Amino acid sequence: YVDPNFTPYAIVDNETVIGLLAIEDIPENEDYDRYWIPRFMIGEQFQGKGYGKQAMRAAIEMLSAKPDCQRIRLSVWPENPGAIEFYQKVGFTLTDELLQDELVMDYYINQP
Repeated sequence: YVDPNFTPYAIVDNETVIGLLAIEDIPENEDYDRYWIPRFMIGEQFQGKGYGKQAMRAAIEMLSAKPDCQRIRLSVWPENPGAIEFYQKVGFTLTDELLQDELVMDYYINQP
């Protein structure tokens, strides 16, 4: 209800909520800058078990199905090398952009 461009998703295993993911769709932005993942969290006790990778791949798959999705963007604190490494492992690349002191990373969609 705070931002109508955000859609939150619970990340669950059976009936246990293990994390949260939010998608941001900004229709007034250019296609390359329209889709963002502003929130992605896995509970500490569930980290390192593959949940994050599965959830991020599901989000990428969901967004990739949108015909106007050219890339998926997110930002990360420079002081969080573990998050940067995680995002790189699932296919995000660092850009030269900064967003409120955070590094911007992009996942490029292969359009047919």
